[in-house]
Amino acid sequence: MTVYKIDDLIKFDFLKIPKTLFANPEYKKMSSDAKLTYALLYDRLSLSKQNNWINGDGEVYLVYTRKAISEDLGITYKKAMAAFKELKDNNLIIDKQCGRGLPNYIFIVKPELTVSEAKKYNDKENSRHANLEYLNNDEPDEGVDNSDSDVPNGNVKNCENGMSGCADMEYQDMPKPHTNKTNNIKTDNSYTENSQSVADRQLFNRIMAQCQLECFDKDIRRIFYDAVERLFYCREFKIGTSVLPGENVRSRLCELDYSVLESALHKMHKNTRDTKNPTGYVMSVIFNCLTEDFTETHLDPYLNHFREEGGD
Repeated sequence: MTVYKIDDLIKFDFLKIPKTLFANPEYKKMSSDAKLTYALLYDRLSLSKQNNWINGDGEVYLVYTRKAISEDLGITYKKAMAAFKELKDNNLIIDKQCGRGLPNYIFIVKPELTVSEAKKYNDKENSRHANLEYLNNDEPDEGVDNSDSDVPNGNVKNCENGMSGCADMEYQDMPKPHTNKTNNIKTDNSYTENSQSVADRQLFNRIMAQCQLECFDKDIRRIFYDAVERLFYCREFKIGTSVLPGENVRSRLCELDYSVLESALHKMHKNTRDTKNPTGYVMSVIFNCLTEDFTETHLDPYLNHFREEGGD
């Protein structure tokens, strides 16, 4: 007979994320970090029960610092702060300060969902059909119409819930930006399928698997796929005054994942300026988010360390 061990208890224990966070249009706009933070906070309620952390009104509170959240989620302290702010702005937590030097008491608020929103979400779930054959094929699907990769009339379509995850997203046309530095982007896409080695194609497929495009709406999925493909196969990539060899760009793309694309989508959503090169604009936003995320991840721990030393 095999009994459960401690590693089994951890392996088969899961965090719970309320579907309301994906069904309510307001909550859908929140980042994945905020939704995961809510799940971690909710999971801590069991610890609060054991510690009898209950106020006089029978309300359960917990203690969970921003630093602990950043460590548990593997994100920067800055992103943990932003996740807490999102939850507070959406009235999903109450953060009660308890005085100088004492940790805050956090009260979790039940998410709200109307009957109509619940029905709409249920209908959408029942009719959902993922179509990701191009991610599994070694060769591009000749039957796929790539004409939608460059959004017509210079408009980049963007989702109203710029930081949402796997829920379906609705779109609005982004305003046409004025001419800016993104217009200087030039790429050399002179490559053919015959020149692609098997190793290159396998590497590209691995990168696309990391991107988890199935979590995005079909239109955004296609736009991201085309932009990443062009970045991967370009011989050189010019952004601003810098010209990067294609090998360097391809090496950085190995760090690309869903969170980077989510940040890119959020920036595209906030953009109010015009661009004459929509595809080049998407490529530049993705690459900039990729380098910014790397810098934040590696620089923030050092800066926080110096801040803590300065505080002492």
